[in-house]
Amino acid sequence: MKLPSMEFTFELNKKGSSSGKLYEGSFTYKRLTIGSQGRAGVLKAKLNGDLTAIDPEIDRLHEMLSWLRYGLIDYPDWWRECSFGENLYDLNILEELYLRVVDFEKEWTKKIDVQSNKKDSDT
Repeated sequence: MKLPSMEFTFELNKKGSSSGKLYEGSFTYKRLTIGSQGRAGVLKAKLNGDLTAIDPEIDRLHEMLSWLRYGLIDYPDWWRECSFGENLYDLNILEELYLRVVDFEKEWTKKIDVQSNKKDSDT
């Protein structure tokens, strides 16, 4: 079975909800390997401070930051300059990037499921 592409590139052109700044640029996301999933998990735990009673919104924020930090492999200079999202004021920008990644992951999984079901019906 041939796997679908592990990468996708998309454009962002969105105004920040807090700063009013326009964020533009091309991003490339690559699906996380086992190792990069582990590094993302470590970063999330570090950001959470290993707190067991962390606010769910903060936990979600840290999930987005950690996943994007290890999944985005090409991005505009402003993304690096804002410490890969940590120094943004505009949560809507972080959420937009993360949702694009989540949508890609869902579509990738659907393609695999379709291929797997087709393979099963061929046998």
